[in-house]
Amino acid sequence: MSERSYFSEIHGWQALPGLRGYENTFVGTLPEDAFESSGVFVREYYEPAHSEVQLLRFNNFLVTRLRTRPVVLEWPRTRLPARRRFAFVLVNQGEVAFAGDSLKGTPSATGVGMALPGHEPLTIEVVGVTEMILFTFDQDEISPLQANRVPNVTDVSSSPLFTATYHFLSRLLSQSPDADQMTANSIRELLRSFARALVVESTRENIEEPDDLFERVKELVSSRSSNLDFGPPEIARELGVSTRSLQRAAERHGASVAKMLRSARADRARHLLLTRPQLNLDVVSKMSGFNSVGSMRRALLSTHGMTPKDVRAPDVSAPSADPPSDPPADFVL
Repeated sequence: MSERSYFSEIHGWQALPGLRGYENTFVGTLPEDAFESSGVFVREYYEPAHSEVQLLRFNNFLVTRLRTRPVVLEWPRTRLPARRRFAFVLVNQGEVAFAGDSLKGTPSATGVGMALPGHEPLTIEVVGVTEMILFTFDQDEISPLQANRVPNVTDVSSSPLFTATYHFLSRLLSQSPDADQMTANSIRELLRSFARALVVESTRENIEEPDDLFERVKELVSSRSSNLDFGPPEIARELGVSTRSLQRAAERHGASVAKMLRSARADRARHLLLTRPQLNLDVVSKMSGFNSVGSMRRALLSTHGMTPKDVRAPDVSAPSADPPSDPPADFVL
């Protein structure tokens, strides 16, 4: 199956499995579609041309390193997938004119330009002999993080993050593109972390965390708390955010994700102890999402001031004749 068969005009490369690598060198002439794989097209170039390109593609990530003499490139963004993408131009050496501003790379600082998702075409003019990386990714890769409209180019060369990002991406491109699925997934997670950090660092006060993030956390806690292996890292991964961002969202509401899980599991354990007296404590703890009876006992004491024995004691108020349905669980007996 050819690589091109994975491409869709609507969904882009979302169906592409693993990762793909590509490299080429152009000497003398530079065809208009020389860099088509990276989404940009040649509009003008300084003769004789000399350009070296390396590319690494995932389904939603694209990393392109370009060493070139002067050239004018355009990213038309005519396709729907292109309009959903963030783009970062990282200049390590030389100078690039981007959206009317000048980006310069030096040994001590990386010039950086950023473009938000949108339909406007972008022009990248390489002024002199330059080495740069173009890093683009779908907006879903940093969801639910969003960035308000800001200038395409920001004065961020003083941040060490960008030089570190450049060197990481450059090193990644220098390696063999051959990778098993597990390695590809690990690289993807690293790229997602860098993408999110780049957006946060570049937009600063223009970042907005959707108010519904905490609501989504509560929904997941309610529906998945009985899963023993479902903790804050798993919630963060499912929502596509960092664990720190997850915790910040909870802290804004005076909460803790770990405590929310503990409380939900304690509530379920208490319900099972009251309504299913035939179950032993080990089964109740596992069905509630605890890894031991001791963990369940401590959670019940901290949230309800009762031990499992207290809950099942005769003097404890019995459940109503029409008790509420069981809290959501991944399985029932």
